[in-house]
Formats: sequence, C-alpha cells, structure tokens
Amino acid sequence: MEDGTSTSKRPYIRLNSFLSNVTKNSGQAVRFKCEAAGSPLPLQFTWLKNHAPLEKNRKTKVKNREYWSRLIITDLDVLDSGYYQCVVSNSVASVNTTAVLRSLLQKQFPLLRILCIIFRMIYLSDFH
Repeated sequence: MEDGTSTSKRPYIRLNSFLSNVTKNSGQAVRFKCEAAGSPLPLQFTWLKNHAPLEKNRKTKVKNREYWSRLIITDLDVLDSGYYQCVVSNSVASVNTTAVLRSLLQKQFPLLRILCIIFRMIYLSDFH
C-alpha cells in the first residue's frame, strides 16, 4: 500500500497535498492543511513562518495527526502576512511545502462616507 499504513521495506516520505497561496482581509481566519505519507513512522510536522519556527500565540492553533497537520490563524492582521511552510520529516528524510499569506488591511472608509453623505443632506436641507 502507498497510503503510509503499510510497513514497507523501503523507507520513504512524500507530500500528499500542497499549501496554496491565500489572500485574506484583516480580521478573517485562514487554515493551512499539510498531508503526507511515509515509512517509517512517526511523521513529524513542523510549521515555519518566514523560515523561522512559528511563534505560538492566542491567534495560532496547530492540530497534528498521524498523517496530517493543520494550522489555523484567527483574527488576521497585516503582520501575519508572510511565507508559511509545513516541514514533514521522519527518520529517513524531510519534505516541505510553502504558501504565501497576504493579509490586507481592511478599509474603514464606508462609515465615514455615510456620515459625510448624511451631513451633506442635512446641510443642504437647511437651505430649502
């Protein structure tokens, strides 16, 4: 079998899925999932941001299972933008996949425009 469940005589490791680039607005959440197969087990999953170990904080959550790992980042802001990499390794080798996260600053202008329109309507109505 090639699903990683057999005890193959030949050691290997491979990615079964690849990360995709993502663009999100600030305040949103993003999920990255990394899937792999390999022998011998266990597979070890490590997440990097901009080539350094991912700092754990209240906004990041990593869930590891035998053949996959998921990274969730909530309440995005522009500082979360960067290169995210999942590195999968076993005693034989390691493989990795990388994606770019772009977190865009949400524009806060609509409320200001509405207030300006309301002000102009009130101002103009005073002349009638």
